[in-house]
Amino acid sequence: MPFWTYAVRSGVSGSAPTYIRDHKVPLSGKNGPFYKYVSQLITGDEEELYWDMTESQILSELGVEHTENAAIVVDLKPNVKDNVSLFRIRRVWGISHPEWSPIAVQLETLFIDWATTEADKMKMDFKEPENRNLVHEFLYLRGGTSSGGWSWGQVGSVNAALLWPDDFNHFARCIQPYTYLKMR
Repeated sequence: MPFWTYAVRSGVSGSAPTYIRDHKVPLSGKNGPFYKYVSQLITGDEEELYWDMTESQILSELGVEHTENAAIVVDLKPNVKDNVSLFRIRRVWGISHPEWSPIAVQLETLFIDWATTEADKMKMDFKEPENRNLVHEFLYLRGGTSSGGWSWGQVGSVNAALLWPDDFNHFARCIQPYTYLKMR
């Protein structure tokens, strides 16, 4: 799953904004925005640390200026020919335990299994679609409050988090206010 920053240009006379692909960015690892942000919160006493980041905060940790004109987009199916599945990251909630951090990622749907013979070209720049929704994905990082490199967990090509009841209930409370929110 590659993550990209996109410049977002306002549309003229109410037309949809245009997304222009900029840079591929790492979200995991000790140079990634999650570790940079959480490491500032760790005092050394935490058994678990609850945190959340907006898209703007993630962009800021990545060193992007003018975050209001930028987006982070994940390509969920980069190797599927003639398919565009792009989602914009809107917010991330995390719970950092000593050695791992499950996260809930709030995604805004842009294109879901959009069939086209020009997938690579379309991923470079596109107009924001009218109908978008929020969906959530649960992942985990192999790093927490006391150790780890903050790399993605390894479950084949899919990174799945096993959520114990306390962690699941926390994420459910965070996500609940967004349950019925429709985009545009």
